[in-house]
This record gives sequence, structure tokens and C-alpha cells, in this order.
Amino acid sequence: MEGIMLLDSGATENFMSLEYAKWLRLPIKRLPKLHMLLNVNGTLNKQGRLEYYTDLQVQTGSQQYNM
Repeated sequence: MEGIMLLDSGATENFMSLEYAKWLRLPIKRLPKLHMLLNVNGTLNKQGRLEYYTDLQVQTGSQQYNM
């Protein structure tokens, strides 16, 4: 059986712009190696590459997560 489906990887909630991270005054770190960003269909994402990251502690209700 074949069918068409929509896949949501959830990655949208794991990325933010560098400008917004700076505005929030997050501790920004540079990745040792650039990572190319691809869309679900295999095309290059318009942002091109991932250069920076930050570690976050997120709380939802009483649950805490380190991301």
C-alpha cells in the first residue's frame, strides 16, 4: 500500500536565529565543524548551515530538560 504523508521532524522548535540568541544574551558557542542544514525533501535549507549552539535548560510544569 502506498500513500502520501506529511512528516514533521519537530526541528522548528530546536532552532533560533543568531540575532535572537544574542538579544536574549544566551551563551553562544561555535561548533567545531559546520553542519549543512537540509530540508525534509533533501534540498539545502535557506539558512545554509549551522555554526553556533547554546545549552538550554527548559522547564515545562515541574519537568526540567537540558537541551
